[in-house]
Amino acid sequence: MKVKSMARVMALIVISGLISATAYAQTTGKQAQAWFEKGVHYYEANDLDSARKWFAKAYKCYPTPELAYNVARVCERMGDAKTGVYYFKQYLKRATLNDTEKSDVKKRIAALNALYNRQRAQVKLVPPKRSTLNAEARTFFERGTEMFDKERYNAAMQAFLAAQQFADAPELYFNLALVAEKLDRPRDAIDYYREYLRARPQAADAKSIKARITELRSNR
Repeated sequence: MKVKSMARVMALIVISGLISATAYAQTTGKQAQAWFEKGVHYYEANDLDSARKWFAKAYKCYPTPELAYNVARVCERMGDAKTGVYYFKQYLKRATLNDTEKSDVKKRIAALNALYNRQRAQVKLVPPKRSTLNAEARTFFERGTEMFDKERYNAAMQAFLAAQQFADAPELYFNLALVAEKLDRPRDAIDYYREYLRARPQAADAKSIKARITELRSNR
């Protein structure tokens, strides 16, 4: 098998968590190989944040389209929309793809862009109206948005949960769902999205949220 085709096959298998940590040795330099193996280790341990870190380092050292695809798929699973779009675009630029493959990647990019816009709109730009949150809840809500912006997702989760103790604003459920996605907790994300829809069944984004719930359920 040619090196290029071998790398592509193995890169795709990584996403299923089935590749052995030594199989990539034939296609990269030693440093990229070591970082790739760390990414495989953490992916199989379901530590997606660490897997993303080490796959990205391997890509920086040895920028193959297959590694870009791996990083993008991990980001996709984490709900890291902005980074996922970047790496999918790198994959499109570098890989030789047929029309079907290009279409699939473009659909993934579109879905991640839609997710990114929802995240920005809900967490950053449209917090609950002041009348729906008392002073304590707003303090925790603002801390949650700050931690989300800094990618400190465990801290964001704790802050939004604390805010929820003082107010039952629908936006809190949506924000909790976003954070749960970042933490790779799809069951929690689904539950929080459903709570948001129960509170706001006529929300303008209800259709896209239902679609996201379906995606999360199919990826479990």
